[in-house]
Amino acid sequence: MNNNINDIKKAIIDGGKLDIRFDSSKFVGICKEYIESLNSIIEYFIKNFDEINFVLSKVAQGDLSQKITVDAKGEVLELKNTINTMVDQLSQFASEVTRVAKEVGRNRVIQND
Repeated sequence: MNNNINDIKKAIIDGGKLDIRFDSSKFVGICKEYIESLNSIIEYFIKNFDEINFVLSKVAQGDLSQKITVDAKGEVLELKNTINTMVDQLSQFASEVTRVAKEVGRNRVIQND
């Protein structure tokens, strides 16, 4: 079991592989429950990580319509709320910049007439 844990640790931490899970079929009883619990913990964080990555990638591409929607609690909820607030504020800022740019454009047209 120790080798399995070290292999997973190396794959995730050293290799950045987030799709690695423990093989619980090799264990029975309390060890199997422990391994399945570890897989559940990994899955929880990966699900949230994937959602955050998706939204931030969309923001980087200029799409400010996406929000993080996964159920979250505690510090993960705080991160979710922080990112969603950031997206809202960026969207409001972009709308205001667009509004001002249109107004400036209209004023130039009026002045040129």
